[in-house]
Amino acid sequence: MARSKRRNSHPDTSKRAKVRVSSPAEKTYSLADASKAFDIIVEQIDAATVDGLSFIEEFKALPSKKALPDYYEIIENPISLHEIRKHVIKNGSLEQLEDDFNQLVTNAQSYNAPGSELYRAAEEISKIVENVLHHSNSAPPTPNAIKGIIDELVSTTEPRKKRILSALFMDIPDKNDYPEYYEIVKTPMAFNSILKKASKYTSWEEFENDVMLIFENAKLFNEESSQVYKDAVTLESKFRNLLENAKASSSSPSATPQPAVKLKLNVKQPKAAPKPGPIIRFKNPKKNSVAAEDEAEDDSEKEENDEEDEDLEEDDDADESKESENADDDDNENDTAGEDHENDAEDSVKEDEDERMRSPSAELPDTKLRPEGENATDALIRQVTIASTPSLLFNAHGRIFTANSFRLQFSASDKYTEQTQILSLPTHLQNMVFTPSLRGSLYSRPFNLFVSHNYRRLSPIVVPGNSDDFVAEDLLQSTYELKLTPGLNLIDCTLSVMPEKADEASKPEKQERFVFWVNFPGAVS
Repeated sequence: MARSKRRNSHPDTSKRAKVRVSSPAEKTYSLADASKAFDIIVEQIDAATVDGLSFIEEFKALPSKKALPDYYEIIENPISLHEIRKHVIKNGSLEQLEDDFNQLVTNAQSYNAPGSELYRAAEEISKIVENVLHHSNSAPPTPNAIKGIIDELVSTTEPRKKRILSALFMDIPDKNDYPEYYEIVKTPMAFNSILKKASKYTSWEEFENDVMLIFENAKLFNEESSQVYKDAVTLESKFRNLLENAKASSSSPSATPQPAVKLKLNVKQPKAAPKPGPIIRFKNPKKNSVAAEDEAEDDSEKEENDEEDEDLEEDDDADESKESENADDDDNENDTAGEDHENDAEDSVKEDEDERMRSPSAELPDTKLRPEGENATDALIRQVTIASTPSLLFNAHGRIFTANSFRLQFSASDKYTEQTQILSLPTHLQNMVFTPSLRGSLYSRPFNLFVSHNYRRLSPIVVPGNSDDFVAEDLLQSTYELKLTPGLNLIDCTLSVMPEKADEASKPEKQERFVFWVNFPGAVS
């Protein structure tokens, strides 16, 4: 199947390139097996590229007879992903699925010239089918193996400063909060997303593709000179080593469960990371479903297919539920190992006395909702202001005063104790001032206000004209200066209110937080 008109002038269908995908042993496969394999193959084809371009659209449906009449003269058995999907629904055979993809590859390589984009695309499809239907000798990854690898990655710190490198890659940004991010990153991915579907991975390749997507997105969205880009490169290198070791352990006949595989995930560290950014493929991925092509089918066939699809989903849900239960049992068996790992991580943090690098987000409460009956008037952080550095100006009477060319103010939410905002600033706004306004009653309470820029804690500055921290409306204010770096900047403002009789072991009584993602293109030289 292909649509390119670049082909051999004298195709010899008797010598067409056969792409081998070894036949499975004689075995009866269920409909769920073929359906799941088809979904995985299509998903990986959707993620694949040739010269940085996606090619799945060329294989979704058969070419038009009017546009390419010679195609049907050369290709005896036309087939597309649409036809393969129908065969899966009706027959449910892995053997049939394999034969269909063999035919798809053969057709594309028979019609298109060797070296052409679609010829090479067919080669990629062949590799994907081989990997999905016939894995390497290594066993599929277990949920514990995946959690162990992710745990190692999210625990990675900068050697000297103990800065956690994974902080920006833990969660996928909300599309409503970060619309500009989604204009660039078409397929977001994050470590927590991978952890949620740890029991669903059927191959190491599938797991590897998702993790690599995190780093690709980070490198696509950020400047090469930015810290985020460099962190992605470092984590990618470590991931490749961890993955290679995990594969070797799973494929060894005499191998016993390794600590990295059985390690319980330290949940505290993923939560310690502020909401962040993921990654991207070097293409514009399309939807990985061929279901849209079914619109050409008549209503009776469509209803029949829908009923069979529902049966497939029910079977898959049952299997996934069992896998999840097994994963939970494995986690419980390894509580001791998990506790040891958590203690090691806590000791490492205690050894770091540089307060600038310690993020308070590790202590954030599990919920971001305000307690019932409270609203913005009960907020501890009443508002936050981001503005350009004040400039000295003269009025008509020759008096000096200060002014901000840029100023944004964000007020507390009635519903949430944590807010996240995304901004994109022009090149001339590199030097900024950040001013949180706190509830005045906090003056008589022990509290900790943590303001950081890209994980470096900031110190408040003295603002001319303000001799006292208290300002109008009984607000407690402090101002911080920062200089934006090219790429994505993270500004974190977290307030922790301690109990009135607090000691070193006390936990925060209340916490509120404002997080800002600021995209800065870089100053013009």
